[in-house]
Amino acid sequence: MTSFAGYYNRRHERSGHLFQNRYKSYICEEDPYFLELVRYIHLNPLRSGLVQDFEKLDRYPWCGYGVLMGRYKNSWQEIDEVLKYFGTKVRRARMNYRSFMEEGIPQGRRPDLAGGGLIRSAGGRGRFFQMQKQEFKDLYDQRVLKSGNFVRKVLETLRSSEETNSPRLTWENLIKKVGNWSKLSAVDITSGSKRPEIARARAILSYLAARKARMKTTDVAAYLNVSQSAISKCLLKGEKTIKKNPQIVEQTLDKS
Repeated sequence: MTSFAGYYNRRHERSGHLFQNRYKSYICEEDPYFLELVRYIHLNPLRSGLVQDFEKLDRYPWCGYGVLMGRYKNSWQEIDEVLKYFGTKVRRARMNYRSFMEEGIPQGRRPDLAGGGLIRSAGGRGRFFQMQKQEFKDLYDQRVLKSGNFVRKVLETLRSSEETNSPRLTWENLIKKVGNWSKLSAVDITSGSKRPEIARARAILSYLAARKARMKTTDVAAYLNVSQSAISKCLLKGEKTIKKNPQIVEQTLDKS
């Protein structure tokens, strides 16, 4: 990935990270939002001028519309999940979906499909921020489509899951636990020594801090007084160690 990122940056005269953050996806409350998103995505080649009409869109290989219409196959693309909304028979469902697509052409860009709970139902961003100034309280998250109440439910579920699955650990008690497990002192672990037992403990500490305690890697790097790239290597090493010896997590984070 590093080699490709360097090649891509040189080719396109750019700099900085090429691979970062998660891919873009939305949680949808209702079926209409799902269908609108499918249509919006599949109309992109036509809307941007990459193809001139629906006949060419049918055969455009970089869009899932042709797969839904039966022009070609992608083993990894779900077809029935979309077509079931347009009819019980495949032929009729495809005809209805094509009509649905054609109806979406005049809509152009859809800022209301950019996620954000209340923003859409409030009548746009301007109205939303005006309501905020009036101390109207509701939740907003760009990853979620629909009302603020639904956003609240999603975030509460996520928060509950994180609290259940993630131990509440500070850096101080985490390094103490790793120290007890490895029979090393905090000074040893943070010394930067390359001794195998210290490097192993540091890798496990980095992994547990970033992946289990959900600390920022920049903070972990600061605690260990190392660079961001060094932490990345520690995380990889820690992850490999944990995969080979998953019992380490339980042993290290033992509440006793």
